[in-house]
Amino acid sequence: MNNKRLQAFTLMEIMPAIIIAAIVVVTALSSLRITERSRSNQQYYSQLHSSIRTTFDIIDRDLNCIFRHPDPKLRHLEITSSSENNASRISFYTISTRHPQLKSDIIQVEFGLTQYPDLPNRWLGYRIAQLENLTDTNEYGKVIHLVDNVKSFNIQCYDSSQWLTKWDQTDTWPEKIKIKIVIADHKSHYPDYIIERTFIIEPLPKTPEPKEPTSI
Repeated sequence: MNNKRLQAFTLMEIMPAIIIAAIVVVTALSSLRITERSRSNQQYYSQLHSSIRTTFDIIDRDLNCIFRHPDPKLRHLEITSSSENNASRISFYTISTRHPQLKSDIIQVEFGLTQYPDLPNRWLGYRIAQLENLTDTNEYGKVIHLVDNVKSFNIQCYDSSQWLTKWDQTDTWPEKIKIKIVIADHKSHYPDYIIERTFIIEPLPKTPEPKEPTSI
């Protein structure tokens, strides 16, 4: 009987197969990470676009319903800016037809940056407050969280001749209000996200001139 020699793979024959298998596994894992990162970024920017669109829709809605009282003493539109903090704030009265949860007919709304004491990032807040009367502003109310990671929130107003960063007049209103929001990338991989929009302000009603008494 002839002895049959058992044949097996040598180490030199196995090594190429191991190397090829390792390359395939590393490539597959790398592709999976890229896909997951791309999906995460896509989801983040989709939510970001939705938040910004909602924010500008709210601003546009409230500015269109801004309270235009014939008496300048009963109007309220204030814009403040801080170049040091790169932040603006706008506050005005608006008609509460779009806010059925509030009891008063006229409400005060405010848009501005807010920051928690223990967190470095700022976020854009939207404050709604009921008014007991039109002579006193309300510093409280309900605050709604709009957009996260806001680096700057800048407001400019146009008074028919120039763009201004502050407004506190009641006898006249700006013709336009321009709002620019800069949002930092959440992972610092991409440039800041910048969006800007200009709103047209409807002119104030003309104050009726006093009528002269008619002689009898």
